[in-house]
Amino acid sequence: MKEISSLDSGTAKKTKEKTTFTPALKKSGKKDLRPVYAFFVSLLLYLVAMILYQRYPLGDRSILISDLKAQYAPFLALLRSKAAGIKNVSDGHLLSYISYSFELGLGKNFIGTFGYYLASPFNLIYFLFDKTQVDSAVVLIAVLKLCFSSAFMTLFLGNRSGKKESLWPVILGVMYAFSLYSQAFMFHIMWLDGYMLLPLILFFTEKFIKEQKYTGLIISLLVLFVSNYYIAYMAGISCFIYLCVRMVTEKTELKKAVGICVRYVLTAIFTALITAVMLIPVGLDTINNADKTGSGSSNLITYTPFVLIHMFTMGDSEEFNDLLPANYPFLFICLPVVILCMIYFLSPLFKCRERKVHAFCFLGVLLSTALYPLDKAWHIFDDPNWFWHRQAFVFLPLFLVVSMKVLLRIKEVARKDITKAMLFMYLLVVLDYSFGGFKDNTEAVIYNFSLVTVYSGLFAGYGIVKWPDQLRDMPKLISPLLSAVICFELVFSGPAMSSKFETMMMSGGSSKDYIESVKAEEDFGKYVNERNSKTGAFRAETEKIIDFTPKNYLRRGESFYGGYNGISFFNSNSNKKMHKFMKQLGVQTNYNYFACWHTFACPSIDSFFSVGSVSARSDLSFYRYEGEDSVGTGLGFYANDDFLPLAFAADNNSMNFNFYRLENEVVSKDYFSLQNEWYRSLFPEEFSEDFFTEIDQNVIGEPEITNGVFFNSSEYVSYKDLLNDEETSDSDALVDEETSDSENTLDDDIKANLTNIYRINKKIPIVVEYEFKAPSDDEIYCSIATGRIIDGTKVYVNGVKAYDLDANTFYSQMLRLGKFNEGDDVKVTFMSKSDKWSYLNIGFATFDNEKFSEQIRKVDRNKVITESASDGYIRFSINDLIPTQTVITTIPAEDGWQLYIDGVPAEYNVYQDAFIAFNAPAGTHTAELVFTAPGLKAGACVSCAGVVLLAAFILIDKKRAKKVKQK
Repeated sequence: MKEISSLDSGTAKKTKEKTTFTPALKKSGKKDLRPVYAFFVSLLLYLVAMILYQRYPLGDRSILISDLKAQYAPFLALLRSKAAGIKNVSDGHLLSYISYSFELGLGKNFIGTFGYYLASPFNLIYFLFDKTQVDSAVVLIAVLKLCFSSAFMTLFLGNRSGKKESLWPVILGVMYAFSLYSQAFMFHIMWLDGYMLLPLILFFTEKFIKEQKYTGLIISLLVLFVSNYYIAYMAGISCFIYLCVRMVTEKTELKKAVGICVRYVLTAIFTALITAVMLIPVGLDTINNADKTGSGSSNLITYTPFVLIHMFTMGDSEEFNDLLPANYPFLFICLPVVILCMIYFLSPLFKCRERKVHAFCFLGVLLSTALYPLDKAWHIFDDPNWFWHRQAFVFLPLFLVVSMKVLLRIKEVARKDITKAMLFMYLLVVLDYSFGGFKDNTEAVIYNFSLVTVYSGLFAGYGIVKWPDQLRDMPKLISPLLSAVICFELVFSGPAMSSKFETMMMSGGSSKDYIESVKAEEDFGKYVNERNSKTGAFRAETEKIIDFTPKNYLRRGESFYGGYNGISFFNSNSNKKMHKFMKQLGVQTNYNYFACWHTFACPSIDSFFSVGSVSARSDLSFYRYEGEDSVGTGLGFYANDDFLPLAFAADNNSMNFNFYRLENEVVSKDYFSLQNEWYRSLFPEEFSEDFFTEIDQNVIGEPEITNGVFFNSSEYVSYKDLLNDEETSDSDALVDEETSDSENTLDDDIKANLTNIYRINKKIPIVVEYEFKAPSDDEIYCSIATGRIIDGTKVYVNGVKAYDLDANTFYSQMLRLGKFNEGDDVKVTFMSKSDKWSYLNIGFATFDNEKFSEQIRKVDRNKVITESASDGYIRFSINDLIPTQTVITTIPAEDGWQLYIDGVPAEYNVYQDAFIAFNAPAGTHTAELVFTAPGLKAGACVSCAGVVLLAAFILIDKKRAKKVKQK
């Protein structure tokens, strides 16, 4: 308690006050240990939180939620396998191996994924764990970053305070580690590096202003740029703004200020140039895989005044899926910070030029988040996918600096000003309860009222000169009490009030189950790699299970943990053209093509992509069962003997097949006939019979609708609408397909043919049910086509949930219903809680596996033989192609690939705007495909130039400063 009492508490005499400070902090030359205190206090509080919320490994609740489970944690496993595989890279192909990974979906430039998700040095921590312990590794990585953020903020604030004996910076640093931003976005572990390094760079910026010291600034900027370029530029911009504001408040001479700004900017630019070897290829990869769809706001203001009020109060009752896609900026740190900032602007004690500058900064924070153009500018003028206002963290140091100014003079603040702040907080809570986010949330109101009262009382206690004898020890107890209440808010009440979207509070399921399923996937990976080495298959897949299951089994990133090449991929800079190809096959693809999943096994799709093995927790009648995992999770291993190799000979005319015709269908979309004709275009002699047979409408019958009514609003239009339709020409509907879906250009036509079912009773879902007899002993598939995106839908087969399709997420798709004996009852139920459920057409078909197998076995798979295949390098043997044949691969086409025929560079074609294809002359030849990430070599040159320029700049500046000093 002795150290905590140094928070400038009480009103004891000055000489006695000094004795309460830690002696080590008083003596000049001693190291400032406050950042160390902040680190370990934060660590202790996070350990308490983990015990309290039963986080693994101190409990069984997994921290893997949302994108952390779908992308970031699996990518750590990918990084680990990439590092382990370096020793097996063949001579001369190390650069290709580093640049590319076939585990990223069907194959992808690896540099972009590395630069955005994996470049943080903290990720090496996972290398110290068993692969299955990814949950523990992620928790440790996140907690360490936030503990360091606390330490760095303490270092920065301690330097700003100018008082080495004060422990207020420690308390404020701990607050920073537990801010609403960090708690809500903890699952975005790659953003935490920027959050952590921001206060450290601010600290070195202070050093730069006063002494023009370069070393610390350069090192921290280098780590920042490398760790996550996306958050780095936000932190960099804010640090430059801080530099300018500080020189304004310090009244720095204009000439000197300009010189400092120029040197600061040049230092940052040259430091960024050093990292160009990564940033340039990452940037090019991001640009080349930009979103094809947009979701920009049509409003100038991004949030309402009531949301602004809500930002100053503790807690939020909204669900994760409702709040984060269109969230308000997470500017809230904790209630004491809000109260202290209010005191700062209410108390005449702080009337000065600096307060005016701070008021201007607060206005800038408001405008930077509330005005859509400014908010978008922070995101490089690009609308982010989900998670708006990512820049909010750069404003938090401002609130903490202002709070510290008040705390350092808390004994001088008049109690009436503290009372004003308290009453103003009461008003905000009442308004929030009446009109804002606290509506009907009485518990949140009680917590806010109670804590605001306690904090205000404690702040007022610092100014009391004489305490009654019964409370004579109160001056020593105020700071410990205040610290305890703050810890209570940070660890318990704050998270509890926002439990539906804070990472530590949300449950990712059982870690034990997740670990077991990772082990099962490792077993499958061993089986796959052994089988593929014998058979020549290139890929494998796991059929996805639905999200809602009694077990928390692995549902995303299976191939990364198993160490095999898959199909599924979820990444912001995915190969969008390749995913658009997948969409035509009815594969589950999301709204802007950055993700697609193997939600169902289908021989025609799996075989094309060289999937030789499939694992599933349901029966796959068309593949050969070969065993299951050793853990006992029920993951079965199935062999597909009818796969195509990575590259194969196909008919030349297949290049002209209209593969994207369903994009232009406005009446119905027949995914089954498309696949029949697709295979016929590839192998016209071998595939003479259909393998998909659509079930006749007479067999299916009409669906039974429960709690829904049909209504076609397009039948009722105004005369003005009719005139507008007549005046619209065909050319008006044409849109560049490089940036838009052709479906979007036909949106009005598709809407006119949609079947719309409106929900009658809001308390129960719309139910659309088909019931029929199975026409054969084959597998049955279903297709559901809609306008653009499927409404939220749960699909049941004979009363058992089979699929759960999120609203506003997926395109039209196919579904595997299972194998039935002829004459069996088949009941397919579509259930939706949407107010309106729309579809273009729903179809059912049987898949004749015998016909498919018989025909694909006729395909000559020896025309093209894969002799060697590793990340970024493939060698094929081409054997006597006939003039009417071409080579088609399932390697996604993207910049960076170079084709060689017999060692001579050659041009390749692109099959269906998605995959590499090429022609080869008659006879026997060797074809090689070599990948080098675009911009990698140029980036290396720029990095070397950056090192030279930075070194030269510092030497010249040091000589200049020395000459000035000598004068």
